[in-house]
Amino acid sequence: MLNIDIGGQKHRRDFAGRWKTVDISTTSDYIHNLNEEEPLPFKDNSVDNIYTSDTLEHVEPVQITFVLQEFYRILKPGGKCRIVVPDSAYAIKQYINNPKELSHKKYCAKPLFMPATPMGYLTAWFHTNKRGLGTGHKLGFDEELMRAFIARTEFKDVISMEYNKCSKIFKGKDYERYAGWSLYIEVTK
Repeated sequence: MLNIDIGGQKHRRDFAGRWKTVDISTTSDYIHNLNEEEPLPFKDNSVDNIYTSDTLEHVEPVQITFVLQEFYRILKPGGKCRIVVPDSAYAIKQYINNPKELSHKKYCAKPLFMPATPMGYLTAWFHTNKRGLGTGHKLGFDEELMRAFIARTEFKDVISMEYNKCSKIFKGKDYERYAGWSLYIEVTK
């Protein structure tokens, strides 16, 4: 079973050694950069399940379909993938209804290279990368966009979920700090 990440691997070590981590970090089980169009280092149909949280928003938009197709390729038939990303529709609603709320420290996005105004915080949900700096946010998702990317693959049974409301295999994987403002989707090969 794989936990696929993009730089936060040190926070995502798992649970009884059942999960292996794929990350750009040199301390991960498998070193891999999702922003390079290289196949994941696994054989076709070789992985039971995949969990990826707060990762895909760090992948270049042009790479998202390739990455999702790679998830599909390596999953065994019947395998599941749980995808968790910040819900940009939530951030937009906050900006309209309660803009100061976006600056709350619990959220994923910080305006690293722009003024810390409500619009700066909202923009950070979509893009925080500075040229050559690495893995900041590169894309914002709402459910419609995520489903559109998934539709470019062969995944079936695309199901919207909630924090800790998930298939049994993913119990305990979701991070409480992301609850309330994240999008949770599970797909099956």
